[in-house]
Amino acid sequence: MNKVTSNNYPKIIEEVGNGSFLYHFNIKEIEKDNYMLDDKDKITCYEYDEVVVWSPISSNAITKAVMNFLWSKDAEQKYINDYNAAVLGILDSSYIDAYKDFMTQRKSIKEQIDKDYSEYIK
Repeated sequence: MNKVTSNNYPKIIEEVGNGSFLYHFNIKEIEKDNYMLDDKDKITCYEYDEVVVWSPISSNAITKAVMNFLWSKDAEQKYINDYNAAVLGILDSSYIDAYKDFMTQRKSIKEQIDKDYSEYIK
C-alpha cells in the first residue's frame, strides 16, 4: 500500500501488466505549490491510497487487499474477541460499539469496491 500524489486523476482500477492491478481509493483533490514555476502558482493534484491486487482480479480480491491495508488480521481478531468478551459481560459495552463501527466501515468499503469493480468490468 502506498499514499500517492499525482497530477492526473487516477484510474480506479489500473492493470499494471505483470499480473497485478492497482486499486486506487480515498481519492482527494488537493492544491499544491508548483515549484517548477517561478511565480509559485498552485496546481491541482490528487492524493489517494493504492493497493496491489494480483490476478485473478475480483471484487473479493480487491476487498481483501484493502482490508489488509486498513486493518491487520490481529486488529480484526481483537475487535471480534473484545466484542465476544463484552457480550459475555467481561468487558463493557463500548467494545460492542467499537465492533459495530468496524463492521459498518467494512460494509461501506465493500459496497464501494463492489461498485468500482462493477464499473471496471463493463
